[in-house]
Amino acid sequence: MKKQKKVKKTKIKYLIVFVILLISIIVLIKNNKTNFKLAKKSENNQEISIQLKEKNPNNYTYVMSKDGIQVPVPRGYTASSVEEEQYVNVQKDEQGNTLYQGGFVIYEGTEAVPQDSDGLFTAQKTRNQWVWVPISSEQFNEIYHMSGNEYYSNQYNFPSATSEDDQTSKENITIARNDYEPKILEKADFDYNLLQYFDEGQTLYEFKTELQQRYYDLLMSIQTYGGFYIGRYETGNLSKNVAVVRRLNNDIGNQNWYTMYQVCKRIKGNNDAVETNMLYGSQYDIVMKWFVDTNALTLYQVVNDASSWANLYDNSVPYMTNTNGNMGTTGRNTYSGYMSGASDYTRVNNIYDLSGNVLDWTMDYYSGATGRWVRGGNYGTTGTNAKPAQRTGFIPTTTKYAYLGCRATLYIK
Repeated sequence: MKKQKKVKKTKIKYLIVFVILLISIIVLIKNNKTNFKLAKKSENNQEISIQLKEKNPNNYTYVMSKDGIQVPVPRGYTASSVEEEQYVNVQKDEQGNTLYQGGFVIYEGTEAVPQDSDGLFTAQKTRNQWVWVPISSEQFNEIYHMSGNEYYSNQYNFPSATSEDDQTSKENITIARNDYEPKILEKADFDYNLLQYFDEGQTLYEFKTELQQRYYDLLMSIQTYGGFYIGRYETGNLSKNVAVVRRLNNDIGNQNWYTMYQVCKRIKGNNDAVETNMLYGSQYDIVMKWFVDTNALTLYQVVNDASSWANLYDNSVPYMTNTNGNMGTTGRNTYSGYMSGASDYTRVNNIYDLSGNVLDWTMDYYSGATGRWVRGGNYGTTGTNAKPAQRTGFIPTTTKYAYLGCRATLYIK
């Protein structure tokens, strides 16, 4: 009998120890885990699958575009009621003439977008605007890969075109791994010490985790909703606490990368249905491919020479000289920039100045560990040097230039 009691007590002791260990492990995991889920890899270690998250019906409503595409419009935004802003892809006639530009536009706020020219112009200057970029399920599988337990972007490599009429070279657009997005700058004296620019008091580990988490969240949103939104204009109010994506803003440069990253995150405001972020280099690639695939631009225009659609040094561009919309008497063909969206000449699929005006800084880390890639060329660049579809330059993250800005992205939670 005593022996049985002793055995029973021993079992109870082991059970208590097991429960304590189990609780300790759960607490440890909870305290140290990051929120993003790791990809499930197949047995051959080559396939990547991301669990499709369930759509939150409270975060969006579907709106049908004029060209028959369902676009998810996030809560707190409204689709444009202006016809030329209601097509996803460019519309052309049988002769190839453009009837309507693509670019499905949404405006912040729930009030309808005025259709009269004065009301529309006021809305463009006072409300944040975004343009929908569609991504098919087939393309989604091209845009990312996994390294270890972390997600990284892929990039598109665009070949040069032989001429404006070259339609065959675009079939040779290839995909390459980009192991530098999202990533911290690991070289001494960069992200290690420069987190002083952040007001959240982040550690380097927390910053690294945030970059991974936000990129994963973007992928999940793209897979769930079939695309993302890109800022219609270059990001404005960069010297303020919260940036804007509005027309005719002149505070579009002269801040370091860390400041731009922070203010882009805050564009969402109190809207918990969306997230906003500085544009990733891989997203820039996707937009360029979208332009080429839908014939909004030719491959030649995004690789060889962007002067036909950008505010560049060797191009004369008609533009607005003030917030009233007054046009200059001559085109801008000197070494200077203008306010965001000041020229309809530079609009492609309702996105302004994606090439030219100011450089667009991105999340894309330069492999030399000292800076991040900029895209699109600026007002001091010639058309043959801008090459928006290619990575042609990087800038250290603490640099400030008047011709250096950024572009934001918005995605639905």
